[in-house]
Amino acid sequence: MPKCAGVVARSGVVEANVRKPNRYVVAFLGLGACLGGATLYAMGGTCSATTAAFDDSPQPVLHTLLDAVPSDAQIVWALDVGSIRRSPYAVWLSRETGLGFGIDCRRVVEDHVEALVAWEPSEQEAGLALAAWVDASESALLECTEHYVVERGAVPIITQRDGFKVITDDGLGPNAARLAVRDPGLVLLGPPNSHSRMIEAVERRISSVRRGGKHARMRDEIGAGDLTLSIVVDARLRSRIRDWVGEPTLVELLEGCAVAVDFQETTVLRSVFWCETEKGCADVVNQLGTLRERLVDSLPIPSAFLASWFESMQVQHDGMKVSVRVAVSASQVLGMVEYLKQELW
Repeated sequence: MPKCAGVVARSGVVEANVRKPNRYVVAFLGLGACLGGATLYAMGGTCSATTAAFDDSPQPVLHTLLDAVPSDAQIVWALDVGSIRRSPYAVWLSRETGLGFGIDCRRVVEDHVEALVAWEPSEQEAGLALAAWVDASESALLECTEHYVVERGAVPIITQRDGFKVITDDGLGPNAARLAVRDPGLVLLGPPNSHSRMIEAVERRISSVRRGGKHARMRDEIGAGDLTLSIVVDARLRSRIRDWVGEPTLVELLEGCAVAVDFQETTVLRSVFWCETEKGCADVVNQLGTLRERLVDSLPIPSAFLASWFESMQVQHDGMKVSVRVAVSASQVLGMVEYLKQELW
């Protein structure tokens, strides 16, 4: 499966990974997460008719990062790393899974990242961008990055903009990703245009996903979570996913989707997807039977793993919206992941 545009730091040098054969794969997978809960409903459930400066909200750091994402983004992921680090899922943050930073920088970054937001612009050729909150000083992050830029024989270029120190590598060209840091821990990383727009959003010169637009409305309804995802579905996204899959999908009926997951001892997944019409949502529910049959035949998951998901399923179909909630134990989720790792890898 093609990988979406990512962001890596090779030998400690931050750069954009422009290997994005099909950036819409990310949207498709994200929508899959939204539809996952509803699919489980189709397999066994029953149906009935969230975000600038710190505030007093439950997740002030994530709210700060979401204020760095322009409101016209297409896909927005937000991860409360600090919360997951204190949960049964902390193993997923082990060094082996890394964030792609050079070996010495890895400790500075991986051990101290508190929250992370990734987003894709709506423009077809734009790449992934990141905003992070790191419990490390501006000087430590600068020193770490500069060290590896110099080590590879390049020259770090540091400029200032709106209170940020912006680092670029003169050896990577004008379209390489830029890193901006500002005390007490805000880090912005992305291609030049996306990077610039993040700074404008932080300074409130443009609207952010927390303060306006479809993402704000969807996130307000889905609520907080250790992981949240929101996707704005438009005609271009539908077309790209249709071309990639080779046939029409349930995405054709949607105009947006949001997911929130609490990675705690009791793991709760909430998903909401919005349809263009009431009939569209009815069709979504009706088509889940066909999707169920396909997944039952293709997923390498024993039925025992799925039984508890079925039992906890709550689904609401309300006009132009379908909401799904699933609650299972962390041990069941971790056990299923380990099973899949052994089967697939």
